[in-house]
Amino acid sequence: MGTLRRTLRALSILCLAPSAGVSCGDQSLQRDTASSIADTSIERTYNFSTIGQVTLVDRGPRCATLSVDGVIAFINCFDFDRLPGVVYFDNANGLMLMAVDSGDLVSFPDRGVRVFSSSEHYVAAQLNSQMSLNDLRFTVVSPQRVRMCLIRVHTFTHCL
Repeated sequence: MGTLRRTLRALSILCLAPSAGVSCGDQSLQRDTASSIADTSIERTYNFSTIGQVTLVDRGPRCATLSVDGVIAFINCFDFDRLPGVVYFDNANGLMLMAVDSGDLVSFPDRGVRVFSSSEHYVAAQLNSQMSLNDLRFTVVSPQRVRMCLIRVHTFTHCL
């Protein structure tokens, strides 16, 4: 399993090929992605909101609990099937909970995102205070394929 994850992680890096000039698909999305990847290579200082101990409880593929310092921030179930998807976002702290398919490995190329916890079905992360949810780009590695994703207006997730 560890070898498979390392292999899939290496494949996700290959998906960053648009920054090296390799192109396919929607050119406008590639320009956005390539410029954001190029921006991450510039040394930046990130400011994160102060947040306490984040605890994620995976209650199955459609239900989760997220708490901060023992106070429940999110406890709910959902019924949408389009994954990955953001099920909770606290704009004041940049705290988000993303639902993913079982077996998917999510990585964030921007160091302005820090992951607090992940499970089989969820990823709990925090965006830096200069980022909005609409700026979020991430890679999803599944046993079938590797996808580069970004979140557009109204938390719509678009994956290539």
